[in-house]
Amino acid sequence: MKQKQYIIKDYGVKKEVKEIMLTNSFGMELYLQFKKIKSKNNKTNIDNIIKIMLPAGEEEALEILQNGYIDEIGKKFLPLATTTGFMKKEELSESIIARKDGVCEYLFIAEEDKEFVDLFNNVVSCGKIQEKLNKDTMQINKDIISRISLAFSTTNKISYYWKDKVAILPETTYKYAKEYVTLDKEALKDGQIELNEPEEISVEHTAFDGFGLASPEFCDMLSEKYGYKIDYFGLRMYPTATKGLCVRFPFVKYFEDNFKEKNDVFWKDENGDFYTLDRWGDKVNISKCSLILNETQCKWAKWYGSMDEIYNAIDREEYKTYKDLFYSVYIARVNKKELEEYTRMNYQLLNVTNLTIDEMEQLTSYDKEMYESMISKKDRNIDRIKIFMGDMSKGDDEGLRASTKVQYLMQQNDRFYKTKFAKETVARNLEKYINELSSGKFHVKGNYKTLACCPITYCQWIMSRKPTTEIKEGIQKMQFYVSNEYGKRVLARNPLASFHEPQKINLIEHGSLKKYLGVDYSTEIIFFNMQDDTAKLLSGADFDLDEGFCIDNEIIYNSIIPTIPFLNTDDGATGAEMLFTWDNMYQSILVSSGNIIGKIASLTAKINTYNQDLGFIRTSDSKVLTGRELYNKMMDKKREHYEILFKDDFESITNNKEAIKKYSEELNKPDVSKERKEVCYTMLRASNSKISAIYENIKDIKWNDFLEILSKFIEDGKLIDVRELPEEEIKKYLNKRFNENAKYIYYALYLNQKAIDAVKTLNPVSKEEIELLKECFIEYKKDKDGNILMIEQKDKDGNIKTDKSGQPKMIKAVLVNHVKNYPYFMKFTKEYVSDYKVEDINRSALTINAKRIEESVLARIHYIEENLSDNNSAVMESLKPSKEKADSMVKAKISSVYNRYKFDGKVSKNTKDKNKLNERWNSFDEYSVKELAEFESPDFIEDKAIALKELNVSSKFAIRVCFDVLKHYLDLENNDVYSYEKSKEKTDIEFMHRYFIKNQDTCKDNNLHENFIHDVKIKNGTEFKLRVGSYKGITITNEMYVKNKHLYRKVDNIELGFIFNDCYEKLNLIDGQVLKVIESNIAKNGKSVTLIVA
Repeated sequence: MKQKQYIIKDYGVKKEVKEIMLTNSFGMELYLQFKKIKSKNNKTNIDNIIKIMLPAGEEEALEILQNGYIDEIGKKFLPLATTTGFMKKEELSESIIARKDGVCEYLFIAEEDKEFVDLFNNVVSCGKIQEKLNKDTMQINKDIISRISLAFSTTNKISYYWKDKVAILPETTYKYAKEYVTLDKEALKDGQIELNEPEEISVEHTAFDGFGLASPEFCDMLSEKYGYKIDYFGLRMYPTATKGLCVRFPFVKYFEDNFKEKNDVFWKDENGDFYTLDRWGDKVNISKCSLILNETQCKWAKWYGSMDEIYNAIDREEYKTYKDLFYSVYIARVNKKELEEYTRMNYQLLNVTNLTIDEMEQLTSYDKEMYESMISKKDRNIDRIKIFMGDMSKGDDEGLRASTKVQYLMQQNDRFYKTKFAKETVARNLEKYINELSSGKFHVKGNYKTLACCPITYCQWIMSRKPTTEIKEGIQKMQFYVSNEYGKRVLARNPLASFHEPQKINLIEHGSLKKYLGVDYSTEIIFFNMQDDTAKLLSGADFDLDEGFCIDNEIIYNSIIPTIPFLNTDDGATGAEMLFTWDNMYQSILVSSGNIIGKIASLTAKINTYNQDLGFIRTSDSKVLTGRELYNKMMDKKREHYEILFKDDFESITNNKEAIKKYSEELNKPDVSKERKEVCYTMLRASNSKISAIYENIKDIKWNDFLEILSKFIEDGKLIDVRELPEEEIKKYLNKRFNENAKYIYYALYLNQKAIDAVKTLNPVSKEEIELLKECFIEYKKDKDGNILMIEQKDKDGNIKTDKSGQPKMIKAVLVNHVKNYPYFMKFTKEYVSDYKVEDINRSALTINAKRIEESVLARIHYIEENLSDNNSAVMESLKPSKEKADSMVKAKISSVYNRYKFDGKVSKNTKDKNKLNERWNSFDEYSVKELAEFESPDFIEDKAIALKELNVSSKFAIRVCFDVLKHYLDLENNDVYSYEKSKEKTDIEFMHRYFIKNQDTCKDNNLHENFIHDVKIKNGTEFKLRVGSYKGITITNEMYVKNKHLYRKVDNIELGFIFNDCYEKLNLIDGQVLKVIESNIAKNGKSVTLIVA
C-alpha cells in the first residue's frame, strides 16, 4: 500500500527551516477531516502544522510551550503534541566542542487552528483526557504522552467496523527462577562499581506482552489490500490507545479441536460459540471476534468500565462525524512478501563476541571476494558490476532504465568498462560498501524477525487461565519456532550493549504449530515460549513489534561469550505521579527529554572494543595489558630521558608557536598590505609544518623505542602476545576479559534502564553517574608513595589556567585512559580506518580486519581513483560521422572548452579542498554549457563528433560535455541490452548470495544530457526547478503564472496544481509572476509534475 505523506516545515533552534514529511496517521487523518481537506494525492502540503526543536534551556523551552512559537514571518503557533521518539531528539552546535542547543522535537499548530488541539485530545481518547485534566493524579508521560504518540505513528488506515469483533483480555504473568548477578547498591552509594555474588532469583515476567491474535478472515482482508499474504501486522486503534502485534492464527478452529470441558473462564454455548471473560470480567463471544487483544496492548482500556462503555463513547453524538476514524484499524507494519536469506551483519553484535582475527577474515572473505572481482585488474566480473549498478529487471514493458551516464554506457556495450570514467564511477560507488565492510557489515545467513508469543500457549491460557509455565501443549522452555527453519541460531536485538544479551537458541519442529499455521507461514516471525527469560535478556524485549536478528552461522554461534546474566533489580521502577495539568505535562516532557541513551551506548561500545583488545599477558602475575597501556607506562618511565633527548625539539616548537602567534596577530591588524599578508601566510605555513614534522619525528622515535622494548620483553618471556596464542586460547582470553570487566557494562545497562524509566520516574541519569563509569577506565600517574600526581591544567595554547584567586588550576595527571581512543560503532567507518589508520596499538580482531581490508580492497579502490590513465578508444570507436569535415566554429569552440577542461584537471590534481574542487568543476560546467549552447541542436551532432575525434579528447570529457553525441551513435548501433532477474536455482551469475539469470531487454530512452544542462543552469540561476502537486493531467502550456501558492495556465487561467512550499520560498515567488516552461516531467504516479522554468 502506498503511504500518504504530508509536507510540513521543520524548524531548528535558530529558526533554520527545512521541509520534512509526516506520514499518515490517526492524528493526520483527523486533521484533514477538521480542515475538510480531501486530498487524493500521496503528498499533501500542510501549512498550519510545523515541527520545532525546543531550546535546551528549560525556562526558554517552557516559555515556548506555554505561550506559543512565532515563525520567521510573525505567524503564531501553539503546542499540539510530541512523541516518545521526538523526545529523544537533540540538536548540537557546530562548534569544535559540540554543545547541546536543542532538546525534544514538538508539533505545533497555527493559532487559527487552535480548536483542533482540544478536538484532537477529545477524539483520540473519547473525552477521557479532558475528563482527567486538572483532576486525576497519574504518570503523565506514560499515561498521556506515550499514548498520544501512537496517534502520530506511521500507519495505513483501513476502514473496518470492529464493534463486537474485538476481545480485550486481562494481563497475565509467570515466574522464572535463574542464577543472576546484580549491582551492589551499597558500594554504588560510596562511588564504587561492584557486583553481588551470583544467586538464584525468581523474576516475574509479563506473558503475551503486546501480543494478540487475528483471525485468518481478518488477515485475508488485509492480504487483499496489500496484494500478498499477511501473517502478522502492527496494530493501532482508538480510543483505547492500542499498540501491539497481531499474528494470523485460526483460534476458533483450535478451540473446536482442543476444547474439553467448561470452566469458570471458558465455555461453549448451545450454538457452538465459545465464550471467555475479558479484562473487566464480562463474557465475550470469542467465536465472533476477529481480534483477540489484551490490556498490555490496549493502554487506555483501564479508563473504561467495559467494552460496552467504549462502544457507547464512540457512538456519542459529538463523535458521530469521526465514527469512521474510530471504526478503522491502523496498520503500522506487515510482514514482507519475501524475506532475504542473507543480511548484512551489524557492528554492535560483533563488538560483544570473542571472534578471533582468523574468524573475522573467514566471515568477511565472501564479501571481500565479491568486491575484489569487480575491481580486479584482469577478468573483472561485468555481470556483478551491472547488478551492483542496478540493471535489474523491473517486470514491465518500459525497458531498462539508466539513472546515470555510466550506467547507460555499460548497458550499451561492455567495451565502456575500459574507460577511465566508468572505472572511476564504479570504484567510487563501491567505496562506500567496502568502507562498511571494514566496519563489520558483511553478509551472513540470517535475517531480522519479529518476536511473537506461542499462539498455542495463548489459546491454552485463554481456555484455562493456568500459569503459562504449566501449559505443555505449546512451545516449552528454551524452545523457539520459525516456520520451516530448524536448528541452532544466535538471536540478538538492537540496541545491544552487553555480551550477555545475544542468546544461543534452538529452533524446533512443532507438529501442532505447523498444523495450525500452515507450511507457507511467514518466516519473518519467531515464536517464543512463555516460560523462560529469553525476552528479558534480549535488551528487555516485548512483543509489540520488537525485532531480533536471527543468525544461522556456526562461527558466530560459537563466539557468544558464556557468562552469568545480569539482572537489573530496578527494571520497571515505579513511576512518579503528579496532578495532570498542561504545565505539569510540559515539565514532565522537558525533564525526561534528550538522548542520554545514545551517550551511554557510545560508552558501552568503547568499553566492548577495549575488552576485545588482543593485548599482552604479563607472565609474572598473569595481568592483561593492552598495547596502549604498555606504551603509556613505558613512556612515563622514560619521561626524563625524553625531556633531555627532545630538549632542542621542544624549544623549536615553542619558538615556532611564538612565530605563529606573532604573524596571526599581525594578520588581524587593519592596515596590513596584501604583500605583507602573503609573507605572514607563508611564515604561518612554514611554522605549522615545522611543528608537525617535529611531533611526527618524536612520535616515530618513541614508537620505535617502544617496539624494541616490547619485542625484548616478549623474547625474554616477560610478556605473551595474545595474537600468537592458539585460537581456543584467544577465545578463553576474550571470555576472561569480558567477564572481568562485566561490572562496568552492567552498570552502563543499569544507567540505560534508568534513562528509559526516566520517562516514568522523572529521575534522569545525572552527569555524575556517567562520569563514574568513565572514571573507572582512567589510570592516574602516582608518586613513589602511591599518591595520585596533580598537574597544572593548561589551555589549547599551553597556557596555565587559573582560578578566581589567580592560583593555577590543578588536575589529576592521567597515565592512560583505557577507552578514550577506542572506536565505537558510530565512528568505526571510513573516517576511523582512513584518518586514524587503525593504530597497530589497537589490536581487536575487528580493527585488525578493518586494516586488512583497507590495505587490500580499499587500497585498490584508491589506486583506481587516483592512477588510472584514460582509454578513449571505446568512445572514439562509437563516433561514426558520415561527414568528412566539421564546421570550423564548432571545432574551435570544442577545442577552447577542451583546453579549459585540461587546465582545470591539472589544477585539481593539486587541490585537496573538496569545496574548492566542486567550485572549480561547477564553474567549468557553466562555462562549457554557455560556450556550446548554440550547437545543442541535433543538426550539429555530426560536426561535434568530427571535432571530438580530430581533437582526440579524453573519454571523461566526451561523456561529461558531449554525451548527446555519444548517445546518438550508440542508439544507431542497436546493441543487445540485458537485464538481470533473480533466480531461486543456482546459476553461473552470483552476487551476494543471490543468483541471477540474464534476459535480453530494451533500453529505455533517457534525457541524461538534457538533465545535465538543466542542472548547470539551475546552479547558476538562469533556470529553476519547480515542483507542483495535485496535478490532474492538465496540458502544460508554455507560460504559467503564480497565484496563492498555486500555478495557473496564462492562456486560459486553468489551475495546474499547488506549488510545493520549499520551491515557493526558495524561488521567492509572488502572485502574478509569469514563468516560462522549458521542460516538464510528470511523476510516475501522475499526481505531481516537475517543471524547469525561467
